[in-house]
Amino acid sequence: MIFEEREKRKIRKTFSQYLSPGVIALIEKDPQKYIRPTGETKELVVMFSDIREFTSLSEGMTADELVRLLNEYLKEMTDIIFKNLGTLDEYIGDAIMAYWGSPYPQSDHALRLHLCYRNAPRPGEAQRRMAGGRPEGNLHRNRSQHRPVNVGNMGSAKRRAWTVMGETTSIWFRAWKV
Repeated sequence: MIFEEREKRKIRKTFSQYLSPGVIALIEKDPQKYIRPTGETKELVVMFSDIREFTSLSEGMTADELVRLLNEYLKEMTDIIFKNLGTLDEYIGDAIMAYWGSPYPQSDHALRLHLCYRNAPRPGEAQRRMAGGRPEGNLHRNRSQHRPVNVGNMGSAKRRAWTVMGETTSIWFRAWKV
């Protein structure tokens, strides 16, 4: 019983920064399914979202101001992703990659993505300052795909991530990071 509780704490700690608490509870029920270093092919929705014109918006800011504002934005977006039972894959500068349908199985994952976009924060005070005082409108540039991907625990013996691989992710990196 002590060993089992220690394993649950380890799982919670490992996944608490990536997943909502409900998803962590699911992983605790069947840890071997989620901890093994492999993936499985599933059809998911994957979201990529970043801040429009981030480079030009950040010019003239100190590094400390930029980090403070960016952290506020990423916190708001992460809270919305978790509220809609999404999985946060990673932050890539000002961008966020998240997906729905794994590890928590969801037949309504496309709806959850839509709710995330719909509930994305309108510019708050920090975002308005970042956007040069623009009072309204959406700062996000969103792209999503609904395709088969390989999802699971991937990486090296030193570092792993619960992530997705496939055409969806390579399309995004080619289109947005070139």
